[in-house]
Amino acid sequence: MTNKIIQNITLSALLIGLGVIFERLFVINIPPFIRIGIGSIPVILSSVILGPIYGGFIGASVDVLGFFVFDTSGFPYTPYVTISFILMGVLPYLLLKLTSWMRYKKKPFPISYILLGLIWVFTLVYVLTQTSVRISGVVYEIDLFMKVFIPIISFLVFGGFSVFVYYMNRYFQRKITDYPSCPSPHEGAFVILVVEILIHMVWGSIWKAQFFGLDVLMVLFVQSVVLIFSFPVKTFVFNYVLMAYHRYIDKTRSDYYE
Repeated sequence: MTNKIIQNITLSALLIGLGVIFERLFVINIPPFIRIGIGSIPVILSSVILGPIYGGFIGASVDVLGFFVFDTSGFPYTPYVTISFILMGVLPYLLLKLTSWMRYKKKPFPISYILLGLIWVFTLVYVLTQTSVRISGVVYEIDLFMKVFIPIISFLVFGGFSVFVYYMNRYFQRKITDYPSCPSPHEGAFVILVVEILIHMVWGSIWKAQFFGLDVLMVLFVQSVVLIFSFPVKTFVFNYVLMAYHRYIDKTRSDYYE
């Protein structure tokens, strides 16, 4: 067994452990289907660092081990969640293969901001056209305060985040020779955003609506609100951990300069 395989297995075990801990212990649960946390970050990192095969295995392991060892929700096991985690372990690697040309671009990649704008428009339309949201048998009124508060706060969060990524990417451009194989912050933001939209919003809303017997548009709205606040945090953690990995751990970088 080569050193590379041993390193990959060791790193896989570490990422599985972190994924289970973050996904099951350090998470905010709001029954029946809302989960707020960063448990997906170790899985996404595994896809980027180790590739889609390791990533898919790590994603499945995080969900299955987490459910049968730590789950206290009382809900039965569902393969829908495992599928979500497998996709989280495969999709980021493929996305980075498509967006690697962004690494040396000083200007931001506009599709990320277009996607953020579409999410904001959806939440705005839903808030303005609905009067209430029913979750777990409890009806939450969408009053005038919420109709004003949610669009403004979401706009400020997305705006502030866009500025943060812009300046973070400028720093990366000045230090790019220190991270020759590391995705840029713009790439990282794009990967996290697409994963959040496709897996958590679209796929997650479809299976959760079916599994819990809820209106799919209502679930999509709630998932959008969760994304508004979780996406900037996940992107921040993902980019900094990945840059730290390539700077201090990745042996490819050391060999590159020797």
